[in-house]
Amino acid sequence: MLPVLYNHLGECIMLRRPSNGQKAAAITVQVFYRACLASRRVRDEYIDTRRKVILIQSYTRGMLVRRELRREHAAAALIQASYRMSVQRKKYVQMKDAAVTIQTYVRMAHERRKYKIMRRSAIQIQAAVRMWQGRRQYARTVSAVIRIQAAVRGYQQRCHYLDVTSSAIIIQKHFRGFKARYTIFTALRIKRLLQHELLTSTPPPLLKVKEIERALNSLVNS
Repeated sequence: MLPVLYNHLGECIMLRRPSNGQKAAAITVQVFYRACLASRRVRDEYIDTRRKVILIQSYTRGMLVRRELRREHAAAALIQASYRMSVQRKKYVQMKDAAVTIQTYVRMAHERRKYKIMRRSAIQIQAAVRMWQGRRQYARTVSAVIRIQAAVRGYQQRCHYLDVTSSAIIIQKHFRGFKARYTIFTALRIKRLLQHELLTSTPPPLLKVKEIERALNSLVNS
């Protein structure tokens, strides 16, 4: 702006024709003074305008920088949040997997302990049931054996009794036959002897003969 102003002042001076030297010098001084004032005013305006422009630029640049910083901070915060979220999610997944693994082992141990208790109880119940069944079967077997033994012993006793009875009957029959034969033989012998004595000796009394016959009859009948 200053060169343009200087050119304009020069043209004005050249167009004017001074009447004398003082007037020309005064005009020249006035022109330079006015030009100096104008230049000062223009400079002040320029400086003020420049200062305002710089201030506006500084505010604009500051706003842009702050906006960019806010964007960068937001992006950094988003990146940090995403990274922290990823780290926390990874930790959470690891902790969840560890918790699931621990729960699995704990539940497995609990179920195994429960299964062992149930298996032990089932074995005890089975043992008790089998023992009861064995005892009942043993009692049935013993009862059947006792019955069979009783039947066999009864049969053996009956057979023995029949054998003994048959033997006793045979013995009694033979003994009675022998006794009868011996008695008859003895009676006949005695009778023969008596008849011989009666025939050879003197006649005996009648009473004595009757007593001898009665004794012989009783001996034969016995």
